[in-house]
Amino acid sequence: MNKLSQILNYLIVVLVLAIAGAFFYFKNSEKIAATVTPKTEQDLSVKEQDEVVNKYLQATNQSVLLDKAKADRFLLEARAQIAKQEKANREKQDRENEKIPLEQQIWKEPKVGELDSPADIVNSKINEKKFKAQADEIDKKAFAREWIENARKGGYHIELNENLEVIKSVPIRKPSQDNDAVEFDPSE
Repeated sequence: MNKLSQILNYLIVVLVLAIAGAFFYFKNSEKIAATVTPKTEQDLSVKEQDEVVNKYLQATNQSVLLDKAKADRFLLEARAQIAKQEKANREKQDRENEKIPLEQQIWKEPKVGELDSPADIVNSKINEKKFKAQADEIDKKAFAREWIENARKGGYHIELNENLEVIKSVPIRKPSQDNDAVEFDPSE
């Protein structure tokens, strides 16, 4: 017990010395900081500081505007060059396609006057309507998928019927800070 008392006494003395050393260290560091950076008359007033900052902000703003104008001009030149190349490529392709007889051009549709019968015209329009309907359906489904994903990111679980109408909307519970809070099925 006597040995334990000695160890505790030494520990208390070391703690008191550490606290006293820290106190004097921080007190002296404040004095040194005060002597190193005294206020002088050369310091700028608040108004002068604002003027300097505004001057640099204006210069930065002008350089940003110049950079944007250069980028816009470069973009317009690039677009014009791309359009010119595409036009030249199209013209070259058209010249090559004109050399091939129409019967061998599978991808090219004959002109309306060249169709064999009115039934062919009707069939082509029906097929075109079917194709457009299928494309519209695919677009609607893609939009619905994106919309559901955005709703999930916004914190809602959404279910749609065949007509793409909302039939169920459930807020998703935000997990707490605990690591054990896990939600496997937000719709229940």
